[in-house]
Amino acid sequence: MALGSTKLLGILGVVLAACAPYSAEPIAPDSPSPPASGPATTADSETSPSPPDTTGQSNGTPPANTGCSEAGAKTFGGHCYFKVGSMTSYEATAECIGRGGHLVTINTKEEHDFAKTFSPNAHMWIGMMAVLPSKEESDFGWVTGEPVKLDAWARDQPNGDGACVAFDDEGAWIDHSCTTKYAALCERE
Repeated sequence: MALGSTKLLGILGVVLAACAPYSAEPIAPDSPSPPASGPATTADSETSPSPPDTTGQSNGTPPANTGCSEAGAKTFGGHCYFKVGSMTSYEATAECIGRGGHLVTINTKEEHDFAKTFSPNAHMWIGMMAVLPSKEESDFGWVTGEPVKLDAWARDQPNGDGACVAFDDEGAWIDHSCTTKYAALCERE
């Protein structure tokens, strides 16, 4: 089922807001949009530092495509895929954009199987989000606005635990609090 334009605009707003500096205001554990400046607050009251400026540019625009030179990077379908370290989904979004990409979007079973090779037996953020935590698959969409063409949800998922999506230990999709720290998979076209 396709996302409505209001939901899609909300998801894109989340992505754009994730790239803004953080605010000192804490956020609810499952809030879909990060604060405007300062550290984010996780569900267990730990704070996360603001993501570093990885653009190297004062205007905040992502750098031009730099090929596929990151450590451990692999190509698939003409795109570059690379893993970034343990961080919140918001920090991972900013990190991927800062490197000229986005959190991975997965459109085929083959791409899904390929993406799973980056984090076997471990959770990893992917580029699917909802405006608010939801139990409805149709409320989730890719951060790029691409249509969701694949259903790789784990059993009984989404369950309303969060507005961000990660691979579970077996590579199925689970919704989770966006402030949880996992590795993340970036994709650069």
